Amino acid sequence: MIKTTRVLFNSNIKGKITVTEVANNVPNGKQSDFWYSKVSHSAKDLVSVNKIETLLAKDAQITNLDPIIEPVHVDELEKVSQSNSMKKRKYDFLKVIHKPASITKKEKMKGVNSLNSGDRFLCSAPLSQFTTPSILNYRKYKQMQERTKETFTDVKFVRMRTGKGGDGNISFDPSPTLKGPASGGDGGKGGDIYIQADENTSSLSHIKALYQTSSGENGQSNQCDGKSGSSILIKVPVGTYVRLAIPSPVIRKALSENGVDLNDESMLRRALNAYTVKMKCLSHEMLDVEPEYYMLHRDKPKINDTWKFQAGYSYTEDPEEIYKIEPRFKAIRSEFRAYDFKLSLNEIGVDKFPIMGLELNKPFEKPLLLLKGGTAGLGNMHFKINGVRNPIFAKRGRQGIEASFIFELKLLADLGLVGLPNAGKSTLLGAISNAKPRVGHWEFTTLVPTLGTVLMPPGKPSFTVSDIPGIIEGASENKGLGLEFLKHIENSSGIVFVLGMDRKDPTNDLKILIRELNVHGIKNIERALIVCNKCDLDSDTFGVQEKFKTVEEFVANQNQQVKDMLRKKKNAPVDIDSEIFWNTIPISAKNLQNTQLLKRYMSALVFDQKTNKKRKVLE
Repeated sequence: MIKTTRVLFNSNIKGKITVTEVANNVPNGKQSDFWYSKVSHSAKDLVSVNKIETLLAKDAQITNLDPIIEPVHVDELEKVSQSNSMKKRKYDFLKVIHKPASITKKEKMKGVNSLNSGDRFLCSAPLSQFTTPSILNYRKYKQMQERTKETFTDVKFVRMRTGKGGDGNISFDPSPTLKGPASGGDGGKGGDIYIQADENTSSLSHIKALYQTSSGENGQSNQCDGKSGSSILIKVPVGTYVRLAIPSPVIRKALSENGVDLNDESMLRRALNAYTVKMKCLSHEMLDVEPEYYMLHRDKPKINDTWKFQAGYSYTEDPEEIYKIEPRFKAIRSEFRAYDFKLSLNEIGVDKFPIMGLELNKPFEKPLLLLKGGTAGLGNMHFKINGVRNPIFAKRGRQGIEASFIFELKLLADLGLVGLPNAGKSTLLGAISNAKPRVGHWEFTTLVPTLGTVLMPPGKPSFTVSDIPGIIEGASENKGLGLEFLKHIENSSGIVFVLGMDRKDPTNDLKILIRELNVHGIKNIERALIVCNKCDLDSDTFGVQEKFKTVEEFVANQNQQVKDMLRKKKNAPVDIDSEIFWNTIPISAKNLQNTQLLKRYMSALVFDQKTNKKRKVLE
């Protein structure tokens, strides 16, 4: 069956782009003439063919491969918040510098759309959207990767490259007297890179630092196509968040040249939020309301460089030599600009990445295309058209694409345990769930997050709880293990603060935890449960009763603040006065005292009894 057209789907264009293409099998002269007439017609309809190279050059500027980083003076960094949370409203962090001009009806009639107009969104975003402090601190990043290599890894910086398309071949069938008909095959397409969320994967430890697909092979003689490059499928755990990244050497150079101390995490976080990056962006479905995608950069060849000539001929050195042999090549080259331009438009439509990143919160059967390989070049067998007896030219394959990404795994737990080191979080998780966390009498026993499932009596739904490494005062300034693991509780239905009653002032410990969460960006917590652990200790020696009473008073005040905040909202609960948003409970995880009641409290924190829906933390 002969196929004469190929439809290239493009989510940035309303409808479809149709690129006239040759037959799947070897075309005869009649089929080649029909195909070439379509190409010629497209060239006549295309607006501003002579400006194609200019438009492509514009799209090649200001991309993630050559970012424009706008620095801020070191003295101004103290005024900048060091919050580095991704939990923000849509596009709060994005500033539109330039918006594309509206396309007139006359331009639309001539075929101009938001993609081929050459006008793009120009936006700026904080540098924190393209990196993390842990990745910039190379020594700390390597130590973290080594420490968690065999257990749990939740952050990976990944570079990716796709292969180039193979060049078309120039060859002729052998003939005893004259040069036979053209028989050069097409090249193979470059390999693609796909991503897929997989339920059977639980860590990012298997993710490599570099993924590179192979290029397509060049076409062969006797009408044989080249082999396509192998594609790569990357399987990641459910809950993985993928965002566009800028290579660390580029960022470290920009920061160090402007006096930012990379070892001072407080200064580093402020700098990442203060520095901005200019990027070109695309809208969705030709709607110029707001940008949806960052543009990725693929090297675009110059129009005259897309052709390949038989050995012994050089178009660049002596174009007239080609014209003497193939008089129609001049017209062919001009009319094929429309073909090349449409291939470039298709690449622009594919070479993009969502501004908000990819949240892979559920498994899916079909992999997502992350980066596309280069398109294959056409062999000279396709140029057996009227007036061209022996085509000594073919099309080169298109270039591949390179981009960097940050993979972050966020455990999809219903509740998150937050506490200072040695507060008993791991013991608590082991007492109420099926998890077997590491337990010890020293600080920072937990080095990586642990996830456990809490089983409830028949008829009541179970829920999951994550235990993250302990947080100390000054964690936002890189003390202890920092705040990197707080991402695992950003999407939880509620937060469980675990306090140790053996501490001098548990209420102050709770204030420290709340303050550190605020720095990370987890603010206005609607529902929380404060677990006072180690209440089995001698009350006379440790003053457990007095400490617990003080905690209760603080929690009651927090509960009232949440009610006052919710009353100001339009959708405030009707029975808000009778609701308990912040609650506290005394337990002994070691002796399993009050743990059954704790499980009921935690279940109520997760599920709304009226709607049986999970509750969420306020933004």
